Amino acid sequence: MFLSRFKDVYQVHQVDCSTAGGGRAGGLILLWNPCTIDLNIINEDFNYINMQINYNNITWRATGLYGFPQNQNKFLTCNLIDELARADQNPNWLLFGDFNIILSNEEKLGGNAIDPNLITIFRTTINRCNLQDLGYIGEIFTWNNRQESHNHIKARLDRFLASADWIHSFPNFQNTHLV
Repeated sequence: MFLSRFKDVYQVHQVDCSTAGGGRAGGLILLWNPCTIDLNIINEDFNYINMQINYNNITWRATGLYGFPQNQNKFLTCNLIDELARADQNPNWLLFGDFNIILSNEEKLGGNAIDPNLITIFRTTINRCNLQDLGYIGEIFTWNNRQESHNHIKARLDRFLASADWIHSFPNFQNTHLV
């Protein structure tokens, strides 16, 4: 239903994770307008779609990522980011998605405390890969558990990260949280 509304205008690329995704709700999906950008899929896996984009005569790499949701596997998200950073030497890189991990305690409200080692590992990974958080406009939290009162948990799990070259190429980029 969702995809059928957009297939006439947008190109669609889907990674089905329903059988091997470890309990995911279906997979990754990427939509883009081929009239405005030239996009080629480089490679993909259950946790990412890696692509090359040409827009206004600037070629850059973008990676849509879904981080490992299980607490014991969150460090694998950082390993994956490291691998993706080493896989392509294009200095223009945008990394975006649901990382399932936070950068600070201020990015989570409610629930159990986050292991500070995970936060440190995530920060270190971002720094090692020379990426910068692009911030946001709107509400800080991008996810909630849809429960009431003392069981309510909110977190900023979704974000955009980019290399300095990408930021220089697209200085007017804005990330608006709609949730």
